[in-house]
Amino acid sequence: MKLLTLHRIDKLMKMNNIEVAHASPGRIRIKSPLWKNHKTIGERLRVWATEEQSVIEAVHNIDTGSILIRYHTFAPINPESIEAWLIRLIRES
Repeated sequence: MKLLTLHRIDKLMKMNNIEVAHASPGRIRIKSPLWKNHKTIGERLRVWATEEQSVIEAVHNIDTGSILIRYHTFAPINPESIEAWLIRLIRES
């Protein structure tokens, strides 16, 4: 089940020009050219981050079009949550 979800996440990201710029335990930076100079993305992410208990913060860099997400490593986010979050982000971008 998780493998299928991860495959769908990968496909969603490729179809929407989203890539992982950097990832290490507790943080991931994703980016898309569509997020450059898009002020509302950052505000939406701050709101959504409060809905996910394992997320510490989400910061949007408007100049690079990247989003840094810091999260607790002791409570990893499950793939289904990541997929739902990406779908929401894509629809509202």
